[in-house]
Amino acid sequence: MNARNLLVSALMLICVILSACAPAATPTASAAIAHTNADTIAGTWSGTAKGGDFSFQITTTIGQSCEIGSVCGPFDIPSIPCSGVWTLTGISGTTYQVQAGNLKGKCGTGSDARSDSLQLLPDGTLLYVSKGSDGEEKGALQKIIAQAPNSQLVEYELPTSASQPGGIVAGPDGALWFVETAVNKIGRITTDGVVAEYPVPTPRAIDTDQGFLAVGPDGALWFNEDLVNQIGRITTAGDVTEYKLPDEFKPTREEDSPIRALVAGPDGALWVTSSSVNAIVKLTMDGRIAAKYGLPKAGSGPVGMAVGSDGALWFVESSANQIGRMTLDGKLTEYALPENSKALRMTVGADKAMWFTMFSANKIGRTLF
Repeated sequence: MNARNLLVSALMLICVILSACAPAATPTASAAIAHTNADTIAGTWSGTAKGGDFSFQITTTIGQSCEIGSVCGPFDIPSIPCSGVWTLTGISGTTYQVQAGNLKGKCGTGSDARSDSLQLLPDGTLLYVSKGSDGEEKGALQKIIAQAPNSQLVEYELPTSASQPGGIVAGPDGALWFVETAVNKIGRITTDGVVAEYPVPTPRAIDTDQGFLAVGPDGALWFNEDLVNQIGRITTAGDVTEYKLPDEFKPTREEDSPIRALVAGPDGALWVTSSSVNAIVKLTMDGRIAAKYGLPKAGSGPVGMAVGSDGALWFVESSANQIGRMTLDGKLTEYALPENSKALRMTVGADKAMWFTMFSANKIGRTLF
């Protein structure tokens, strides 16, 4: 081999050695791992959005570990009113595409399909953008509650996906019972996380508005089937019985429901609130109407109810801005609340006073007797 060939071979060997020892190339931004969930925007956000000449307040909560295809959390626009949930449909950089669903109120019709997105901006705000045939709405939202990791939090997956669990109550068997509002089931979970599900026999019976559930005086769990004008009963063994309500309980207004709160009375009966018949109703343990006590003001909207330490039934009249007290023989006393309180739920406190939420007033109320 002549000198020229030896030089060429030596140079080729040096190039091979240098290539093998060279450091790996630094990945470019396009090669970085893409986000698969919305953890970077987890929390509760609130702010003002504007579309044309119309401005509105919007609040939304994005849960931890929300992945593409799953429901991330609720949103609420009180001034329209319009509320629902957002499903994450895609992620592009710091922009999260979401699809609104389970709409309630005056959110518009399905003919006005909208494209919604949430973008995390460099200043830490969340840009809400909603585009539709009627134009664009947008606004910057501020984080008001951070979803901080909780080392004490344990989460239990439910067997049926997107079941949207609503009302929950401690059962007499030591387990927790809950309503799976989106899939027409009653669920049971033990304190160590073992889940059982029981389908409600009548299809599409349970509404998707929270689901009310209570332990009755008979030790069974009672729940509302508002979409079919029924009330349901399930034993701790999972046996379901359904009872038809009289036709008068069928709602004639969108905001009414056959049954809302259910309470075990000290008289061994099941007491319920009904906005459809504007009354407090007493039921027997075989689902019959034992008594019905109408409220004086039409459309008063009875919702939450609890048995007070005085043995009477205390309840809220959401649309009438009142608190009601009724003895077991139907004697009624009503107490006025400030205008636009819209009380919703009620319970008795350790101080034996009645406590209640004031949804529109952003307050908690307390009343003595």
